[in-house]
Amino acid sequence: MLTYVYESRVEFCHTDAAGIAHFSAILLYCEQTEHAFLRSLGTTVFSKSPDSLTWPRVRVAADFKSPAFFENILKIELSISRLGASSVTYGLEVSGPSGAVAHVESTCVCCLHSPGTEARLVKTLIPSSLREKLVPFLRESAQQ
Repeated sequence: MLTYVYESRVEFCHTDAAGIAHFSAILLYCEQTEHAFLRSLGTTVFSKSPDSLTWPRVRVAADFKSPAFFENILKIELSISRLGASSVTYGLEVSGPSGAVAHVESTCVCCLHSPGTEARLVKTLIPSSLREKLVPFLRESAQQ
């Protein structure tokens, strides 16, 4: 199984007065990781082209282990814990200088985005060309 690794620095605007990263910032860093991962596969989370794919999030769960602080460099390791016909569930392990910060799971659904006055999202199957690129990141425990 492959993992995708992304690093991000905790910025002061993402902390409380004590310099501790707010929980929502951890989720932001995970979202940035997902977007960078999709770019690394030659796609994007959103495009303005007609009938482009987009990936709305339908579920997020997080277990916070320890705080992250201003100026910490966080390492976010992404793997796929479930790959459905039209959805993907990412498992993200966030760690900092002192060890584990959080475990986050995020489920996104593949949708066609039809722009216009009433933009619509229509659930669709993950294209086979993209599915082939996602499979190597699928956790072994999820392949059974």
